[in-house]
Amino acid sequence: LISGYFLSDGIIVLGQIFKDYLKTAGYKKEIYISRNPVDMDFIKSISIDDISSRKKRTPNKILFLSRIEKNKGSMVAIKAFEKIIKELPETQLFVAGTGSKLDEIKKYVLKKKINNIFFLGFVSGEDKINLYKKSDLFLFPTSYKEGLPINILEAMISGLPILTTPVGGVQDFFKNTKMGLVLDNIDSKQFSESAKKLLLSKQYFDICQYNYSYALKNFTPEKIANNLFSIMKGIAKK
Repeated sequence: LISGYFLSDGIIVLGQIFKDYLKTAGYKKEIYISRNPVDMDFIKSISIDDISSRKKRTPNKILFLSRIEKNKGSMVAIKAFEKIIKELPETQLFVAGTGSKLDEIKKYVLKKKINNIFFLGFVSGEDKINLYKKSDLFLFPTSYKEGLPINILEAMISGLPILTTPVGGVQDFFKNTKMGLVLDNIDSKQFSESAKKLLLSKQYFDICQYNYSYALKNFTPEKIANNLFSIMKGIAKK
């Protein structure tokens, strides 16, 4: 697979980590970094008013939206919430997605009698947009070899603080404390403490507004398309 890359006149990747890998593998030509876009219908459905409305509502709602797999952090999210709810008993967790570990985490929730967890299955379209809108924090303790997770970008355009790990292209732009928190260890206790810290932070709405503005500026289809066009035009001229 790598040898096939060497036939190209330029390569576009989703993060510096992938650029470094290709350079280490011996690729000598130009390597460019671009981002994933957020769907325009999604962007049009979110407004600053949706974000401001969180000031009036309770309880806090945490969202985990992903494939339900071990390396996507589903069980870490459940165990973190198990700790959170002991101190913030009205907090809710929405688990959206399907996967091979879904039955396992449902059994764990029943066994431990953890309240306020809602399993929503696969969500898409307007249902997914509304789910982001009614959430207050995006929790994604992934250890998967991600490129640039769309769910994180969607959460940002929804104005949600992000609690995740430094995977793929995320580490290139993520500003710790300004956008939420990135944790190096997949540890449920650390994730629970960090979730409480974000939800109770005096800077909570500053984070929400910052993420919304940043995503609007950087993750629109027009922005990404223009960047890709510029890159490809430059390669063609060489």
